[in-house]
Amino acid sequence: MQVRGRSARGLLIALALTLIPVTADSAQKVTPGSTCKVLKQTVVSQNKTYTCTKSGKKLVWNKGVAAVKPTPTPTPTPTPTPTPTPTPTPTPTPTPTPTTAPIIIPKTFEELYGNSSGIAFAAWSSANEKIRKSAAVTVRQDIFVGPNTTVPNVNVKAIFEDSTKLFAGFAQPQSFYAVYYRFQDKEWAKAKFGELNLSHLAGQVEGSCASLQRCNGASAGKASSTVGFSQYGVTESGGKTDIYHLGGGLEIHEYTHIAQAMQFIGKQKDDQNLNYLPRWFIEGHAHIAGNTGSAKTIEEYLKNRGPWLSDSPNQEIKSFAPVDIERFYAALMPGKYNAEMFNYVYTIGYITMECLVALKGIDSPMDLIVQVSNGLTFEEAFAKVYGITWNNASPILAKSVSHIFLVPK
Repeated sequence: MQVRGRSARGLLIALALTLIPVTADSAQKVTPGSTCKVLKQTVVSQNKTYTCTKSGKKLVWNKGVAAVKPTPTPTPTPTPTPTPTPTPTPTPTPTPTPTTAPIIIPKTFEELYGNSSGIAFAAWSSANEKIRKSAAVTVRQDIFVGPNTTVPNVNVKAIFEDSTKLFAGFAQPQSFYAVYYRFQDKEWAKAKFGELNLSHLAGQVEGSCASLQRCNGASAGKASSTVGFSQYGVTESGGKTDIYHLGGGLEIHEYTHIAQAMQFIGKQKDDQNLNYLPRWFIEGHAHIAGNTGSAKTIEEYLKNRGPWLSDSPNQEIKSFAPVDIERFYAALMPGKYNAEMFNYVYTIGYITMECLVALKGIDSPMDLIVQVSNGLTFEEAFAKVYGITWNNASPILAKSVSHIFLVPK
């Protein structure tokens, strides 16, 4: 329906006023019975809601009712999503690292007992350092190899050079012979010594190579005042040969005997040569030199050392108790020999010398030999080099060496 003119506008205004609630507080005070203008209009005043009603012909405000304040709908507080607590990864219980007892380098004879690791380390370190710091001494090597023989170690020339370094500072030969032979070449070896004017060494060839199965012995010494000799029986190809024979230990051992003999050249004791020294000292010195001098690391030295500690006592020595080790020393002192006891110069004698080298260094055995070559007895030289009499040192060494052999490895 379309409405025109002023009548239409008035109707629209009236409808608007009817439908729109009025808040009277901002314009006029509304009281019950007072005049209002629009029927059914409601206003809120003084917390009451008033409605315009018709009373007779008048429009008036009613008594009003208490205004109900709308309860505000609370804005919901978002419930936080809990952060998941990660399941802790269990901390693995660390496996305890085995504690290794510290190596104590012995400084006194009293510190030797029960100190096998410290003794071994000190002895090896002394020899290794001497070789590392020393220049090779010019000594000509004349190496002869039998027609059916192969030298066990391809680096034999370098090994002999290390031997000269180990004895730098002491008398050494101008040259030496090294003769290698298998059992099949025994006659060749004897003939070779004949060519070298050393026919008397034929007996040593027999001793070092008694049979096809036992041909791995060796010996050495001085051929003249300037020349040394050494001879080596070589085991059959594929035969059982230990690292001592393959790793250069045997060559250094035998060169040590040449160097020992050279300290007596031109001295008043030269005729009797090494008879002024205990046999356990002579062979023990060569063996400690060979084992330490051929090992590049302490681990290698300990590996080489192990087999020499697995010996068993024979009927002559009886046991490895200190009292029997002292009997061993006494049986092989200067001028004395016992064939059954001699078997232990490479075991008991070797470890005894290891103790002495650990205390006073790899040069100390040769220092003692020089003192003996100059006229001192073994006991006098021992006290001078090691700072203790042999009588006092002997029971300490015997007890210490006994412990190394008897305690489980």
